[in-house]
Amino acid sequence: QMRGLVFVLLVVAIAAAEPASHARSCSDYKNCPKCSAWSTTELQCGWCASEQTCIPGSMLGPHQGNCTSWDFAFCQGEPCGVYSACFQCVQDPFCGWCASDLTCVEGTQEGPLFGACEQWEPYAVSESCSSLRELDEPELMTLMGP
Repeated sequence: QMRGLVFVLLVVAIAAAEPASHARSCSDYKNCPKCSAWSTTELQCGWCASEQTCIPGSMLGPHQGNCTSWDFAFCQGEPCGVYSACFQCVQDPFCGWCASDLTCVEGTQEGPLFGACEQWEPYAVSESCSSLRELDEPELMTLMGP
């Protein structure tokens, strides 16, 4: 009975020590694809490849400090397969979303570079799942995770 009481007190102490809701910050994301997914949100995250950190910024660079290799909205030099969601994929000018396969692959406005795709959604086309569409945080969390 004493063990049960100690366990309950321990659980209550741990729960009290944790914040009720963790406010998201760019530093929560440890790789370029997850970081860049938050570029169009109010977090405005960008990936500093030279430092391997996710920090607030814009297309022009970090809001504070310098970064010699800056990625914002998409990850330069990464294969298209790193993107797990359409809205991310179509922000990269070298990628397109194959909706019929639910994959991001290298391509042009006309279609994938290799193979075929029945439902092609290219970079920067307003009818696609487009970078113009902003996702709310719950939808983004479902797609990208913490």
